[in-house]
Amino acid sequence: MEVLSVEALPNQEFQIILDDQICQIHLYQKGDYMFLDLYVDDEAIVEGAIVQPKTGIIQSPSKFKGQLYIVDVINPADIPKQPNYTELGDRFELVYLTETECKDLGLRF
Repeated sequence: MEVLSVEALPNQEFQIILDDQICQIHLYQKGDYMFLDLYVDDEAIVEGAIVQPKTGIIQSPSKFKGQLYIVDVINPADIPKQPNYTELGDRFELVYLTETECKDLGLRF
């Protein structure tokens, strides 16, 4: 599992290499909800994917290896709270799990 560095900003974009994949991530807040766009090698994997705790962000089969999650590190077992950009990097962390980690944890990837 890799915790991705995000800031408490309403709109941010960054490039990162995840499991030998060149990824461009756009994380943004619209109203009460947070969304994510993911591109791998300039190919759109997801655009406008809603970001919710306890739910994989990548919902359809794709060439992306692994899965992205937003994790509530303060109340991980409670009823999920909708993430807000003001708590990114503090209460909410964006994490990447490899396909192997997802399989080992019984998670969908």
